[in-house]
Formats: sequence, C-alpha cells, structure tokens
Amino acid sequence: MKKFTLALAMLLVLMLPCLPVSAANQQYHVDEIGFSIAFPAEWTVFDRNLADDDPRLDDYGLKAEDIRQLYTANNIYLNALIDSPFSEVVVMTTTDRSIRSLWDLNLRSDQDIEDIFTAVVDSDLTEANGLTYEPYQKCSIGQAVYIRMPFSRMVTDVDGNESSVYGVQYYTILNGNAYSITLHSYEGPIDEELLAAFDASVKTVTFDSVQPKPASALGTLGKVLAIGIGAGVLIAAIVCGIVLVARKSRQKSAVPYTAYDAGAAAPQASQAPQAGDAPQQPAPFAAPEDTAGRPEGDAPQGS
Repeated sequence: MKKFTLALAMLLVLMLPCLPVSAANQQYHVDEIGFSIAFPAEWTVFDRNLADDDPRLDDYGLKAEDIRQLYTANNIYLNALIDSPFSEVVVMTTTDRSIRSLWDLNLRSDQDIEDIFTAVVDSDLTEANGLTYEPYQKCSIGQAVYIRMPFSRMVTDVDGNESSVYGVQYYTILNGNAYSITLHSYEGPIDEELLAAFDASVKTVTFDSVQPKPASALGTLGKVLAIGIGAGVLIAAIVCGIVLVARKSRQKSAVPYTAYDAGAAAPQASQAPQAGDAPQQPAPFAAPEDTAGRPEGDAPQGS
C-alpha cells in the first residue's frame, strides 16, 4: 500500500508541469468573440465591460469611457498591462471578406502561411511604420494554427526622441475571424521571463466552437488575398492598448498615444489595402448555412 501511495504521489508531481492553467493565473472569457485566455494574476487586465468606478483606473490616471472608445475603435477586446518590465498584451479580433474567404488557418498549407508572412514583410506599410520582423514560426496550439512573429518597431515621441518597441505577435484565422494576440515591450528587448509568461498564456487560449468551412471559402490563396491579409496582420502589430496613454498620464501629460507612431501615421483598419471589404467587428458565432463540413480526419491539430 505504501509503495502504491508513493508511486501515485510521484505521478502527480510529474504531471504538474502539464497542467494548462496554474493557480497563479486568471481566466478571462469574451462572450462576443467566443474566446478565452488566462493571464498571470499579477497582470492588470481591462476589457470593454470596464466600469466607470473601477478603482484600478486611478492607478493609471485614465477614464473608463476613453478606454472603451479606444478598444471599440481598434477592435480590442482584452488588454493586459504589466508594470515591470513596462509592457502590455493586446487581444484584437476583426473580420473582412478576405478573412472570411480563408476561414481557418487549420485548413491552409505551409505555403499559404509563408505567403501571408512574405506579404507582411514586403508591404510598404512595414517600412513606413518602422517595423522589422524576425523569422516566423507556425504553431499548432489547441484548436488553432498561429503565425508567431517577433518584431521590433521604431517610434518617435512628441519631443522627437526615437526608441524601439519590441513585440511578439500570434495571429490566426478561425471561424472566419482573425485573432491577434500581441505583446509590446516598451523598456527594451523582451526578457525571457516575460516571454515565457506570454507564450504560456497563448497556450491557454480556447474558442467556444470550431465551425465547419462554408462552401464559399476559397481553396487556394492568391497574391492579392495574401496582401490583404498581410495588411491586417500589420495593423494588429502596431495598434497599442492603453499602456502608452497610462505612461503619459503618470508623467502628467495629455499627449495621446497616437503621438508615439513612427514618421508615417499608423493606418486605420478601414484604410488597409484589402482584397475584400474593410475590417469589421467579428462575426457572431452561429454556424453558417452554406457549409461543406470539414472532412473526417481533418480536425485541427493540438500541440
């Protein structure tokens, strides 16, 4: 009996690293987009349901209505703030005709993924906004396939001083919606501890459903469509949440966050060159009528 108890205890210890969400994490679910993620409990997380009297606002000198307007204008649904090192995570979701045509990165070939990343790197918007991308990784995590893209970006403050923002962006398309989970570091390169915590959070992401591919979804990715998708990836990479607003508020300055954009102004979502229409709020999570279900054995891969 003692041997059995000891063996069981050892098994439980070995299983601990495999647990998906630790007790030190807090789970967040966004009903509107059918999306869940867990962040470390010490990170300060805001969403669109922020109350006007939220006591955390005093710490950052911000107003709830301003934050809600910022989130709505930029398709932001969650925003995690990290005080040290000064950084943030921005969760965005959008859709347009191009995204709906691709429907699900699970269904796309490695060449399609590479074509999307190439469109990002070769875009005029990349240079205009001071962005430099490192090689990407294709990651199968839970229900989705992501393009993981480390990047840096030169920004200029109102005094003309240049500095670098470092980031890592996870981008996926699922159910005809594009999801971007982006880490921005404002105090130098991302350290290993912060990067590990961010990567671990992404691994907790779950979606309420994975819908079958509609008959209208394209079977191949053309160059024009890749360019349209690439523009959306770029917009998601350069959109910041409230950290820069908060930072200026702490310095008792009313300068808006847009003042930190590089020499060329960041494009609005509706200005992006698209193969289809302009990005919109994500589609409701109702099963489409014109479906041609996912073939048997073609379920998303886990990691």
